[in-house]
Amino acid sequence: MLDFLPQELLKKRFHPVHLIVISFAVIILLGSLLLYLPISQQKEYSISYVDALFISTSATDVTGLVSVDVNKTFSTFGKAIILLLIQIGGLGYMAIATFVFLVIGKRITLKHRLFFGESFNKPNLAQIIIFAKYIFGYVLIFEFMGTFLLYLRFSSIMNPLNAVKHAIFLSVSAFNNAGFDLFGSFKSLTIFQHDPFVLIIISFLIIFGGLGFIVLGEASDILRKKRKRFSLHSKIAIITTIFLIVIGTIFIFAAESQNGLSIGSFGLSSKILNSYFQSVTSRTAGFNSLDIGTMTKASLLFLMLLMFIGASPGGTGGGIKTTTFSVLLANVASSIADKEHTEIMGRRIPWQVVTRSIAIFFLSLALIFFISIQISTIESFSLLKIIFEVVSAFGTVGLSTGITPLLGDFAKVLLIITMFIGRVGPLTLAVFFASKKSSGKVMLPEEEVSVG
Repeated sequence: MLDFLPQELLKKRFHPVHLIVISFAVIILLGSLLLYLPISQQKEYSISYVDALFISTSATDVTGLVSVDVNKTFSTFGKAIILLLIQIGGLGYMAIATFVFLVIGKRITLKHRLFFGESFNKPNLAQIIIFAKYIFGYVLIFEFMGTFLLYLRFSSIMNPLNAVKHAIFLSVSAFNNAGFDLFGSFKSLTIFQHDPFVLIIISFLIIFGGLGFIVLGEASDILRKKRKRFSLHSKIAIITTIFLIVIGTIFIFAAESQNGLSIGSFGLSSKILNSYFQSVTSRTAGFNSLDIGTMTKASLLFLMLLMFIGASPGGTGGGIKTTTFSVLLANVASSIADKEHTEIMGRRIPWQVVTRSIAIFFLSLALIFFISIQISTIESFSLLKIIFEVVSAFGTVGLSTGITPLLGDFAKVLLIITMFIGRVGPLTLAVFFASKKSSGKVMLPEEEVSVG
């Protein structure tokens, strides 16, 4: 299952999150070494190992932040490595390994099912194999359809071979919420800001990839009459996603309509289209149809909120997750209403889920605060731009105000760490480094503490 790890390491007893963290780290390191090879780079370009590590981390963590121009710097081989890292990073090593085992007919052990379930927040081990088949079915369907539709558009503006390359790369990148493209010069999708066909196709790929495979699996079961309704998890993920897209579209439209540097000079339909697209992609994908550096401070602050929340669990995006955000809001509402338990849609949320959500929220804020302070002490850019890059890295989004390529090596390393923690999850990393939990069941005395 993890053949690239030393056998001595595999013989040890690990919590599932240990191997998840280790597998991501190993893939990133292998990817960086491959990208650092001369064969991965254009003849006239040569990058430092820090940049190779940065791009490998960004691709594996499906972020999209880049420290070099991907199209101009990397050869066809290098771009293929990046695409492979995006696909592995979006699905996770355990999903890839499960798929390979299914294809070759190898037995899926209980330990493997446990690791796979942990990586997708899917505790029901009995349904793991069916869930794995769902995942790869969705990947094939969405990425193939995205490639086909984008090829139809790109073939009208470039030769067929380039159209295929761009369509495949963009479709895989979009569905995995990665934000990488091959248009070069850090333009992202600004050349398509008046092209509803391209932006809507990309936005749909982002949305479905970000909703999570748990939601897609339940939707498939409902359509095939195998279940009657969505679970509470899926209801929260869908409703919160729609809510954030709508609110984001309205806010960006209102904040940027008079900004001549962004959408101020656009017609009404283009203003709505770009406001919608930037609202969708800001949650985790990192594509941009507008120059982020020209947007108002109000918009940048709001985009940071969207990036911080991110996608849904079990999907290809990052952030604290839509469900975590919803549980936190529900907990606040329940506290205000003086309810004993946190409630959502007529259901009581287990206290363990509430405390986990609170822990994720505060650990995430602490990480962003710490990294932002460190970078601000060594870089001269405005604090707003630095925090924006850090939040983008944590949310594995990839949006940038344009300062990432200009950062020094130490600042890039800090962003690499942030992207890694954002992908595996701050709470997961805390568990990874935590000491073994005591097996004792001592109940400590309770005492009131005044708060608020």
